[in-house]
Amino acid sequence: MRKSGSGDNVFRRGKIWWARVIVDGKEIRRSLSTNDRAEARDRLSKLLPELTRGRVAAPAGAGLVWQDAVVRYVQDYGGSLKARTLKRYTGSFKQLHDSLYNVPVAAISARTVADIVSRRRKDGVSNSTIRRDLTAMSRVLAASIAWGEREDNPAKAYDKSLIREKRPVFPQPIDKDVDTLVRRAGQMFGALIVFLRHTGARSSEGAQLEWPEIDLRRRQATFIDTKTKNPRTINLAPETVATLKKIPRHSKSDYVFWHGPNGRPYSNVSSRFFKLVRDLKANKKITRRFRCHDLRHGYAIAELKRGRSIYNLSRHLGHTSVKTTEIYLRHLTNEELERVRRASDMIASGKAAKAA
Repeated sequence: MRKSGSGDNVFRRGKIWWARVIVDGKEIRRSLSTNDRAEARDRLSKLLPELTRGRVAAPAGAGLVWQDAVVRYVQDYGGSLKARTLKRYTGSFKQLHDSLYNVPVAAISARTVADIVSRRRKDGVSNSTIRRDLTAMSRVLAASIAWGEREDNPAKAYDKSLIREKRPVFPQPIDKDVDTLVRRAGQMFGALIVFLRHTGARSSEGAQLEWPEIDLRRRQATFIDTKTKNPRTINLAPETVATLKKIPRHSKSDYVFWHGPNGRPYSNVSSRFFKLVRDLKANKKITRRFRCHDLRHGYAIAELKRGRSIYNLSRHLGHTSVKTTEIYLRHLTNEELERVRRASDMIASGKAAKAA
């Protein structure tokens, strides 16, 4: 293991001195949490043996270090987070580990954040992923402010307009390809695909749907297990009702779309869907690949093209904000946009009149 000496291996970031050392050909930087150069060199000399053994100890008196702050954050606040949010944060914490592992939270600066962003972009990481990592970092730093470890939040202050997310384009699945997929999928899984295609429901919502949550007479379905944890009821089109009426019910299970002798719901809809599409594309049975979630995108775009109100569609899809639904508007022509605007204005004016 090759390491550099301590002579010229300290440098300043603002008023704080930092260590810069090479271990196994890799540059490692650590805050020395002091504005005195002599003290910085003394702390670096104590730090080098730990680096050589592959363990990095925080300088004395450095306060709460990053990895301990992450643990405390999860312990203090993890229970109040949605499971999906905690999982996403955990993934970001893993990505931030090498850059911040033993850095005192008090030493994390705007420069630290900028350097992390630069390294991630250099590694080819997408802007959307970097933005998620900054959000996770920001939550820990916000908690650190509450704990009295620091007074500002440089991750939150970072100008995210510099790392804008690319606006997604949603290729709509070709009807002929979807029909081919349905035939190949078999009766029950094919029925689930048809249901998702005609309702725009998330795959998990369709897979967990039970018969007590469906009212065929009123042509309604209620999703209990949703992404936002808020149940919602949607209206069903006649073709969807016709599909549901053809589905055989399991004697021991209430799940609408079931498989196996015990009538279990599908737990791997997206991966099962992907494998079917991959095989069909490899055998040139379909024109192009598409994901299960693209059925939802296709439904949303088709409904807007028909002139459906953006507010009505947003509620139907279960979006927490109409701004999420507005991402589909770029797929519309000017004439189609005008129809959506008129339909949306009517609903908006109705709400205003009701409030008055």
